[in-house]
Amino acid sequence: EGLREAYPSGYRALFFLSSRNAFRVWLVNVVEHTIFEVVVILVIIVSTVSLAMYSPYAAPDEDLPRTLNFIDLLLTSSFTFEALLKTIAYGFLLHPTSYLRRDAWNRLDFVIVVLSLVASFVAGASHVGIFRIIRTLRPLRIINKSTGMKLVIGVLLSSIRPLFHIGLVMGFFFIIFAILGVSIFKGTFYACTDQTWGDVSFRAIDPITTSAECLPPYRWENSHLHFDNLGAALITLFSISTIDGWVDVMHSGVDSTAPEHSPEKNNKPYLAIYFLVFIVLGSFFMINLFISVLIEQYNRTKERMNNDEYAGFTEQQKLWVFIQDIVLECTENNKKMVVRDTNSKFVKAIVNNQDRVNNFVTVIIVLNTIIMSTEHAGQPDSYARFIENSNMVFVGVYTAEAGLKLAAYGHSYFNELWNRFDFL
Repeated sequence: EGLREAYPSGYRALFFLSSRNAFRVWLVNVVEHTIFEVVVILVIIVSTVSLAMYSPYAAPDEDLPRTLNFIDLLLTSSFTFEALLKTIAYGFLLHPTSYLRRDAWNRLDFVIVVLSLVASFVAGASHVGIFRIIRTLRPLRIINKSTGMKLVIGVLLSSIRPLFHIGLVMGFFFIIFAILGVSIFKGTFYACTDQTWGDVSFRAIDPITTSAECLPPYRWENSHLHFDNLGAALITLFSISTIDGWVDVMHSGVDSTAPEHSPEKNNKPYLAIYFLVFIVLGSFFMINLFISVLIEQYNRTKERMNNDEYAGFTEQQKLWVFIQDIVLECTENNKKMVVRDTNSKFVKAIVNNQDRVNNFVTVIIVLNTIIMSTEHAGQPDSYARFIENSNMVFVGVYTAEAGLKLAAYGHSYFNELWNRFDFL
């Protein structure tokens, strides 16, 4: 019955295997079994490890290359056998539930298998660069075995259009700041340098202040990151947006004077505003905007996958899943804290004033944090004793809290993970 639901009447595999064919039914059960999937994943992992062990410097007649070639032949045969089994079980191409049409990732698997066969069995093909590169695509097959990885790839693909729009906005933003940077800093990042001193403009003895004074063996050189033209400014801003060495560029801007003049320490400190504003807007804001788009697409894709999760299920299968969800929910409820069945007024008072107890403990935690943060080097002995005594008081309060909750909830107190963490 389940097979008839999966393969509607009239859909045959390879034109002669009907949906009721016993051999086809057996193959479907095999290729959809968990053990089969685990074996395929292990083969993919072995393939990835063998690719990582390949060395271009090893001679072809050495033991390692010959062993890896043999393993590659076995792996190619395994992947071919898997594709053959799924082709017989599902059909190849013509109907909607066939091997190549039921999932786009199957088409990628099939292409990799075909190219691996060509690289392995066609004379000389294994030495052609493109076929050797194709082998590195084998680890991508593991995406077809992982729902989570499919979700991530789907998110990236569905995010291309909104990310492109954000990229356009970011590009205009970079261009505006680049034009502003060129107008402010063009020609001002030069300095007189030599191999001994580096920038000799800041020497205490005989400083050089203009390009005319920079005579051999010194050289009048520009910084590798500068704002002399729009292209160089865009590269500099991109480097700044990575937060890698942006402080050095800012110092060059703050020390800048005029074209053909050497820099001076802190000559224009107000120009640091230019770099700080760009860091906030061009780095933090834009990167978070990219991340927010990815998160939004991830939530949409996951919701869509959850809605389609039971699309191919029968009514009986949906009912079974519903019952399992109820059982799981009941199990989770049993793990919650349960008040002890007791007539103790003390226990009832703790339960009824739980919010006040939690607020009091929160205040204690804040006070404990503040006192611990005041510890410093060279503190008086009296203050060190104060901190030690305060910690003892706080430990006493935490111990009392745990004891009160144990009295109120009994062993169910340990059902919650945070309670176990607090108790430790």
